[in-house]
Amino acid sequence: MGDLGRAEGSWHAILNMVCRTILKHHLETHFMKLIEPRIEVADALTRSAIKVWLIGEVVQKFELEKESPDLELIEACKTCGSVCLRSVGILLKDETLEITSILMLSAMKIEEIIRPYDDIEGEVLKYWIGTCVNCCQVFQEHCVAVSLN
Repeated sequence: MGDLGRAEGSWHAILNMVCRTILKHHLETHFMKLIEPRIEVADALTRSAIKVWLIGEVVQKFELEKESPDLELIEACKTCGSVCLRSVGILLKDETLEITSILMLSAMKIEEIIRPYDDIEGEVLKYWIGTCVNCCQVFQEHCVAVSLN
């Protein structure tokens, strides 16, 4: 009876190993091909959005340290960061949602917010504007890629 129990145990081990191999192969060949592009897109969008928010926080800190801070600029930084992060948050929360219209509206809102600051002086401010422009481009490129598919 002991040999039979060991034989059954080894069959279970072999069957378990075969099932794992099949499952791993299935995940690698089918599931990851479907999800990898989505991860890459979300990653690029997330990085751009976080960068806008983070640089905006730096600009706000510098402005608040001034004797007479530009309150409109501080609000612009807050709004741009919020728009970017919320857009990406929507994408990450519901992957089935059609996000292109939200991203296009977000890009247009960001461009509208930064337009008055195009000619502004200061390295940090110019860097913030550049990150905002870059984020808009990433959002728009995603929309174009989705519409082409």
